[in-house]
Amino acid sequence: MSTTAFIGIGGLGGSGTRFLVELLREQGAVLPGPRNESEDLLNFTRLFKWTDLLDREREISWRWRVFKRLMRGQFLGPDYVKVHNLMLRNPFEPANKGDIRGEFMAKLAQKPVPRIFFKEPNLHVFAAQILKEDPGFTFIYLMRNGLEMAYNTNQQQLNNWGKEILTEEQWNLPQHEKAISFWHWANEQAYRLKTQFPERVHIVRYEDLVENTEITMRRLCSDLELEFLGTNTQAKSSKTVVQQSGLSDETLFKLERWGY
Repeated sequence: MSTTAFIGIGGLGGSGTRFLVELLREQGAVLPGPRNESEDLLNFTRLFKWTDLLDREREISWRWRVFKRLMRGQFLGPDYVKVHNLMLRNPFEPANKGDIRGEFMAKLAQKPVPRIFFKEPNLHVFAAQILKEDPGFTFIYLMRNGLEMAYNTNQQQLNNWGKEILTEEQWNLPQHEKAISFWHWANEQAYRLKTQFPERVHIVRYEDLVENTEITMRRLCSDLELEFLGTNTQAKSSKTVVQQSGLSDETLFKLERWGY
């Protein structure tokens, strides 16, 4: 490859994206930094995790272009100041000046690699536009049981994006049903994108990843043209307490729609 291609992993918070990262790393996937303790790529977080960014297509396009240049170790030119300020002001993962400058210099000095893998769960919110604009981008979406997602303590995505994405009626549902509506929306979008970009969108079920790790990873590696080198990583046990009682018929239908 003459230029670096990007393979991004996204999904709802708590869906198991960190486990998938560990498995891909065992296959030799390159996952650059800086990353937080959850393995999220902070350069993407600081550029895209802004609740006022939805529907700002031109701004999303610009941020994706500078993100790629930054990760490839290319000069940002006049965009440097804006990127620098965005990273300093991000409300979720703000950087400090010293770290930003050091990171820029490190990127400029790095050797190019043919493919960069990165994880940032919020990526699925922006995947549609990025896929349409960038033929070199591949998206991996991790799906997990909607009940576990609804009862998971990590509801940051729902709180950040839900009011803009869901209908008013859905947003006013009880908390767990609202969470399942957001999960349902994310799944629908992922499968719609899979239909539009069958070779560049890959949907993985967390349950398959845990119960049939080798088979699932062999299939994913084949799709990504990545050599399968074996797996040793085990998923951490989940103790999320869930219950279906009290959920509306419509919410139960959403769960059944995706085989849960």
